[in-house]
Amino acid sequence: MFIALEEGFRADDLGPESILGRIEDESVRRFIREASASGTYEVGADKLIADGILKVEKRSLERKRQRLIARIAELGKASSPTEIEALNGLMYEKQRLDSEWEAMKGERD
Repeated sequence: MFIALEEGFRADDLGPESILGRIEDESVRRFIREASASGTYEVGADKLIADGILKVEKRSLERKRQRLIARIAELGKASSPTEIEALNGLMYEKQRLDSEWEAMKGERD
């Protein structure tokens, strides 16, 4: 379900039918339709959606961060000026992602 939300977020299309169309598991689609029809999640639906999107964004950011850390580890013993420059760029990008992570954490709290 979160993958469907992430894809919808990236496509700027978070409509219910669009999200349901991205979910392959019929039991999950049925659950969402039943919950929607019963009004179970009407109270606070905006908050539920916002929380779901925030989780998707955090997970995406964490994946980027992990890939970046792996690349930094590969260049950890940089010796040439080109490698050192690349390493500095990666470290700067990691700091940016860390700042973005902290900002998202602040939004949640």
